[in-house]
Amino acid sequence: SNNGLAMNADSGTSLSFYTEADVSGYTLKGNDTNDVIRYIGMNGTTNFRCYNTVNTNVKTGEYVWYHRIGTGSVVTWNLNSIEITTPPTKTDYTAGQSFDPAGMVVTGHFVDADDATNTKDEEVTGYTITPDGALSESDDHVTITYQGKSTTQAITVTAASTETPTLQYTLTPASGSNNGYANDCDIVINGITWNLTGNSTVQPWRIGGKSLSGVNRALYSKTALAKNISKIEITHGAASSITVNSMTVIVSKNADFSSPVSTLTPSFVVNGTVTVNRPDGNDWSNCYYKIVYNVTVSGTNNKFVEFSEAKFYGTN
Repeated sequence: SNNGLAMNADSGTSLSFYTEADVSGYTLKGNDTNDVIRYIGMNGTTNFRCYNTVNTNVKTGEYVWYHRIGTGSVVTWNLNSIEITTPPTKTDYTAGQSFDPAGMVVTGHFVDADDATNTKDEEVTGYTITPDGALSESDDHVTITYQGKSTTQAITVTAASTETPTLQYTLTPASGSNNGYANDCDIVINGITWNLTGNSTVQPWRIGGKSLSGVNRALYSKTALAKNISKIEITHGAASSITVNSMTVIVSKNADFSSPVSTLTPSFVVNGTVTVNRPDGNDWSNCYYKIVYNVTVSGTNNKFVEFSEAKFYGTN
């Protein structure tokens, strides 16, 4: 054994050695172009095996060297180019948004500084993106740069809407058939069927119950709202000895809400209005809407929060 990489061996010599240097992932080469020494990690030590490209016979349990090998050297890898081998998830943008590299894989193509036929490919990170801020309609690509090498990713940028959202639909509680708090009923309001778990026989609707600990109560549309919605204003009345732990607004293209477009958790407001804005890049056209209240009620008497109204703003 020898603590180093400088080793000589005659043809047919069986030889093994180790080094304390960290050479993981490197390839070692001999002086003869037919000799290639490859790194093998074994039992916590660092081992090397010599393969001859003309005669690849390597005996089990020993390292056979068919040519005289001089001092081994660590390969210097030079970056030749970079390539986007997996495109980003998002390529369509609205002016003002920034490029999102999520899902994108950038691969570097490297070449041996001493042997152009010896190459390797590996994923690279730490690249820069240009432009790195707000995109404009004139941007049809972004440039990815890593260690002086660049490539491009095509994108599409459309103009941001300048149309002012207007009131498209109002959900005003109407009398339903259920006066219990744990049961639900369907109510048609302005052409949209809504399902409410709560007391619908009084207006505003009462959502709650008794002896509850972190229980969800919800109202949701069973008919898609055929508008392009960008904002919802939800108004609540009084809250009678009930704790609303959280409020969740779910927007989905599916009636069963199995694949939501947006899941938002605005702060609940009693005797006031909660405003929910559509996130950038989300599509709220022809969607179903669900409002969930997670509530806690101590005691055996029914307590509730009043649902007064919901207004949906957007464009036709």
